[in-house]
Amino acid sequence: PPPVERRAIFEVEQEAPPVVLSGLTLNHSRHGPALRVTGAQLSIENCNISNNPISALLVLGGSVLVQSTRFEWNGMLDERVAGGAIQMRGGELVVRDSVLAGNRAHLGGGALVDSATYCRFHGTRIENNRAKSMGGAIFARNATVVLTDETLLDRNHAEAGNSIFLNQSASPPSELAKVA
Repeated sequence: PPPVERRAIFEVEQEAPPVVLSGLTLNHSRHGPALRVTGAQLSIENCNISNNPISALLVLGGSVLVQSTRFEWNGMLDERVAGGAIQMRGGELVVRDSVLAGNRAHLGGGALVDSATYCRFHGTRIENNRAKSMGGAIFARNATVVLTDETLLDRNHAEAGNSIFLNQSASPPSELAKVA
């Protein structure tokens, strides 16, 4: 499904200088994702992002670094929701020492990575997420996903790909790498 076009609690647009969010709690967004990044540079550090009915973080291009942040109980099992914790459609994303837990979506309960993006999970726990259709933890299409340094995928559930669903029919095909 296409990204849900609604207002976020916090939006970072292409013209913005690099932004750092640290120590924030962002929850109960009623009109869209908690955070929306469009072609900008954003660092999220030591934040708690929870209980948002649409994706917690929507990335539409740009560069995003997430460190020591918890994404919990975001999204819902609805065809309009892709990527319960993180919905990425372009750009680069690095997630370090973070937790994606209890998130829900139609595709990619934990994260949806789409459209020639690069996404790296480093020392991150992705657990207890659920997708109604594909990719309990991660759904990837036209994307490169790298799992490094003891990233844990545990107890995720979906009709197809409890942990990871790679859409190989896309061009270019998705890639998954496990790096020590």
